[in-house]
Amino acid sequence: MTGLNITPLKRVLQWLLGGGHQVWLVADSNPFPFKQPENYSFLESFISRPVKELRSGNNTQTSQKNHEQEVEQILSLQDSIKPHIVHAFGLGENTSCCVQAGIHPIVVSAWGYLNYLFATPVEANKLLPPHQEILQDIDAIIVEAPLHIPILDRLTGGRLRIVQIVLGVDPTNFRPGYEEKKAGWKKTLNIPSEAVLLFSPRGWGRIYQHDLILEAFSIACSQLPGTTFLGFSKLGRGVESLDQIELVKEKARYYGIFERTCWFPGIPYEMMPILYAISHQVISYPSTDAFPMTLLESMACERTVITANLPAYRYTLIEDYCILVEPNQPSALADAIIWANNHPLSLEHLDRGRNAVISLYNETKAIDSLFELYRSLV
Repeated sequence: MTGLNITPLKRVLQWLLGGGHQVWLVADSNPFPFKQPENYSFLESFISRPVKELRSGNNTQTSQKNHEQEVEQILSLQDSIKPHIVHAFGLGENTSCCVQAGIHPIVVSAWGYLNYLFATPVEANKLLPPHQEILQDIDAIIVEAPLHIPILDRLTGGRLRIVQIVLGVDPTNFRPGYEEKKAGWKKTLNIPSEAVLLFSPRGWGRIYQHDLILEAFSIACSQLPGTTFLGFSKLGRGVESLDQIELVKEKARYYGIFERTCWFPGIPYEMMPILYAISHQVISYPSTDAFPMTLLESMACERTVITANLPAYRYTLIEDYCILVEPNQPSALADAIIWANNHPLSLEHLDRGRNAVISLYNETKAIDSLFELYRSLV
């Protein structure tokens, strides 16, 4: 496996290790820095680059020397362990090195790197040259959004195997409830016990537009109870994330609502259900997206979800169970926040949303689909 040490990679890694498979990971950092599983080995990548550079499709930022060292490391690993399959995450430099090394079979997870293909008109979109080079020499690509399949099929001439696998949700962990823990968590996070919490759970890449969520909240504040707060989780990587956090804090002061914002530490993935449990609304307002786990997790926890109406969500349960808002319009988002506060979604609606997530996107289905893909390629 190769990629950035972020949640999607770590979840697949845990599935493989839990299944007893031997895994070698080449990444920017080790997910197991203290005690490593017996069936796991780690090699540090020569390419440690921020997510924003990897997703740009611009490979010139990494030095040629690092690129060559990474290819040599991959070839050495191939010769010594002869892996049955290679799984690369993203269409960045790490995957480009695997392709240059000529190793097969190789599966690539897109994980948002191809969201630009949703720009309208879709028929006019083309692959970025670095991405086109990668897709010419891999055995299969995993996408999340249904709309990716016909677009990629057209752009690759139907010769590439395209599989939709959504990582899914563990419904035993992401569920409503946790009543016995809510008060303690609110106290720990310095949230008033009577607070009505709106929660923006996404990471701090620029595309997630926390600044527009804050602007919408500032517009809506006068029509919301005085105990309403907007919470952010400090999830992110690198300088861009720090800059975005400081930008939103500065704007909160400018709007005069800093005292009505909450800033949570980076919470481990397994503990996210607690943040959903203390939230009344979950707000996601990206400029572009693939198929976000945060929305599925929120629905599994039976939270009211407000999100942008994006092409990636077409033909999915997000259209049926979330409140959709026109993208990039803070005033429209403010109206949706006010409406959801005044007209809470029924428990029956939220329960149907949870059941739909369990039926379509239970984590066990993703595990089965991924292992089936591996077996078909070996």
